[in-house]
Amino acid sequence: MLANGSAAAASTARDEIFSGIDSWVFDLDETLYPAASGLQVRIRERIIVFIADLFNIGIAEAAARRVGWYERYGSALYGLIHEHGVDPVRFLEFVHDVDLGVLNRDEGLIQSIAALPGRRLIFTNGSKRHAEAVLEALGLRPLFEEVCHIEDRSFVSKPQEAAYDCLLKRHGIVPANAAIFDDTSANLVLPKAHGMRTVLVVPAELGAAAAAAKPPHIDAVTGNLAAFLRPYAEE
Repeated sequence: MLANGSAAAASTARDEIFSGIDSWVFDLDETLYPAASGLQVRIRERIIVFIADLFNIGIAEAAARRVGWYERYGSALYGLIHEHGVDPVRFLEFVHDVDLGVLNRDEGLIQSIAALPGRRLIFTNGSKRHAEAVLEALGLRPLFEEVCHIEDRSFVSKPQEAAYDCLLKRHGIVPANAAIFDDTSANLVLPKAHGMRTVLVVPAELGAAAAAAKPPHIDAVTGNLAAFLRPYAEE
């Protein structure tokens, strides 16, 4: 009885959070696939190698610079462009040259996303080519209407205000009728301020703790995106 009551309460909370939503916006990396795949770790390693080679510095210093740019701008690419005039195409081609064989199709996630009522979009700091390839590997490409990628935004990255302005204006999203899913809490601050419903996606083992400690700008936390969205597939 308790389990049924808990399930009913969760369903009611979900319905309240997502009432009136007609646009579903998803981050890509480590949101639509688990961090345990190691793909994003490999991409970060290639970013560090790119920085080390560019400036002829050691890996440790390059890693520190990457973190500094990430904390300042939301991505190393933005710092490299605006502080050093680096060619973004060259950077993106190098860092996204990774093996996508570590990704697996999640049939449950495919079904859950397919059942969402309304538009579905990707909002990523990755390149168009990377986004398309990842979605294809996950079996999700046909489900998304559009991809708001880094080139789309003149290489401005989340969580900068201009990135969200581009998302909303270019893709005609009404914030009050939109929900956004991301694995980075900082990337959900401005969407909440705009009036979007926000969901933080975390590794399964961190779900309960993250939900208990969620800040005010996050409406919900999930460690299992497929299960979180599954009620729509069951309606």
